[in-house]
Amino acid sequence: MKTILSNKVFMALCVIAAVPLLLLQPACDKHNQPISSNPGDTTVMPLMPYSPNPVDGALDIGDNCTISWQCNNPDEDTIEYNILMGIDSLVPIQRFYPAKGYNIPWGKQSAAKRILLQIYQMQAAYRNQYRSYCLNGTMANRTFGDNFRRINVIIDSTDYYSYTMCATRNSFHCLAIANIDNDATNDVWVIDQTGLLEQTSCDFRDSEPFAFHPGTTYSWRVLVLSNADHDSTWGPIWHFTTTNDIIPPNYNMGTPQFPIPSDNSIGVTCSTIFYWYCAAPASDSLTYNLFLGQGDCDPQLYLSNLTTTQIYLDFGAQCRVQPNLRLINQGEQYYKIHGYNNCYVLNGISDYYGVDNYYMLGVEVDFIDFYIYTITASCDTFTCTATANFDNDSTIDTWAIDQTGVIRHVVNDSDIPFTPGQLYSWRVVALDVQGHQYPGPIWHFTTAE
Repeated sequence: MKTILSNKVFMALCVIAAVPLLLLQPACDKHNQPISSNPGDTTVMPLMPYSPNPVDGALDIGDNCTISWQCNNPDEDTIEYNILMGIDSLVPIQRFYPAKGYNIPWGKQSAAKRILLQIYQMQAAYRNQYRSYCLNGTMANRTFGDNFRRINVIIDSTDYYSYTMCATRNSFHCLAIANIDNDATNDVWVIDQTGLLEQTSCDFRDSEPFAFHPGTTYSWRVLVLSNADHDSTWGPIWHFTTTNDIIPPNYNMGTPQFPIPSDNSIGVTCSTIFYWYCAAPASDSLTYNLFLGQGDCDPQLYLSNLTTTQIYLDFGAQCRVQPNLRLINQGEQYYKIHGYNNCYVLNGISDYYGVDNYYMLGVEVDFIDFYIYTITASCDTFTCTATANFDNDSTIDTWAIDQTGVIRHVVNDSDIPFTPGQLYSWRVVALDVQGHQYPGPIWHFTTAE
């Protein structure tokens, strides 16, 4: 007479038979894969975890990692999962978990880093418009996320971190703080106006399976718990190796990313400053070549050997110089009328970023202004000349204003003019000290009509 065993009886017999083998199995078998993970074995036992994600042996796993698996439950029992993970030994990272997937706490850090990068971008855009950073002393978290609405940043209700902004006119830094594992240590990340993103305190330093180590092989497995008959089933040991590129997640170190204006922006004006984010490889520094062209094209080299990740395009810098010349003219006229000797002032004085020679006129040259402003003055006349060399050639871009208030563009050093309603393509290529190139993608923007 043929006997048909139920799934529960069959599973119980398998578990009893497997106990001696489990006692002999290493805690973390990185080299000899378990039989149950053999690609040729297509038999899936009841309540046996299978089909891991990331797949067994996966490489370049970032810090925003959700592990998941499949599990047959033919008797529709109520089941839960214990998840174990580690480098040299397996330890529980989640117990009695109801779902077949789990976001490793690294993902909380990953979300915080994305928010900090967004804050950096939006602060840069805000300063470009209002000439100052903002939100000094402001805090935001998942309860009061609207506190950052002024720079178009909303903190998600699932975000574990609290964000604190310290800002002045020319600088800012934002802290992201969380205590994810309820110990005495906070996890702290910070970004400032340079775009440098750093972790200043790690919450998982003493907890091996939670700490993200780049270029490291992790092992993990799942224990299935059946509440109906208090039975349990071990899944196979799976493995994945983390990426060396961890800030931000899924980001190639050295590759320019996160442009401002964002890709396919419209309404870009001639005074828009261009930003990009780029993290240098370890113990290295980067310079940048900027490529630009009209239309949807492969842009051509436009500026080279840039040392910062922000730049005015030539026509943008030219738009900045005109308001400054008008302010200088207004200051000179005011001083001639209200000064001590009824003369124009500051003969022979030059002003540029870092030098405050024009304080008498109430003019401050911004740190992103390319031009050097030089005044020639007497009692009856004055001329202010603004000069800059964008592309390090023999041509000097030159503007001038005099006591009549007329602005003249004496010499044009810009190869690509500002055209209203024009589509432009641009990209940035980073270069390290060894000469390796890290080309960013081609981005696009359309100028304002």
